[in-house]
Amino acid sequence: MSMPPPLPPQYPQQSQKDGCFTTGAKVVGWIVIGIIILGIIRGVMDVNKKDNDTVASDAGTESFDYMQSKAIITIRAKDLIDSYNANEVAADEIYKGRILEVMDKITDIRKDAFDKMHITLFRGSLSGLDCTISPIEKEKVIQLKKGDYITIRGKCEGMFMSQVGLKDCIVLPPNIPHASQVK
Repeated sequence: MSMPPPLPPQYPQQSQKDGCFTTGAKVVGWIVIGIIILGIIRGVMDVNKKDNDTVASDAGTESFDYMQSKAIITIRAKDLIDSYNANEVAADEIYKGRILEVMDKITDIRKDAFDKMHITLFRGSLSGLDCTISPIEKEKVIQLKKGDYITIRGKCEGMFMSQVGLKDCIVLPPNIPHASQVK
């Protein structure tokens, strides 16, 4: 009597789920890691890019150096917002990164989650001008109220989520012509 040939060794069947994660979960994980890395890189770039926004002392009052710039664009908040709503790419070419003096009526005064002061000028149906105010301007902001016409000087950041933004803003003295006085 002869013996049947030996059977080949049996290997357990491996399913796709035997590993720690499925292929789909691994892809999602890599995407999340990529987004985190991009956020870190952007944060480092923002910290390194200060654009000479250092505070200087000038006869007992502090002001941002670039605020003394002669290359300033004067515009009403409504006109700036209309320009961005008409063509954001073209408006960025003209205004983004530039120092603007913007005049109009205050529609909101508030603080954000990081305790930064914000003044909104001209709130349209979908958009407005959000001005992040320099901390050294706190005493001036305390004196303001909704409905006041003011002139604010700051650096244009472009449009984000239907809001045109200015950063490091200062409130100019009342002797500067306001939107109600500009033709």
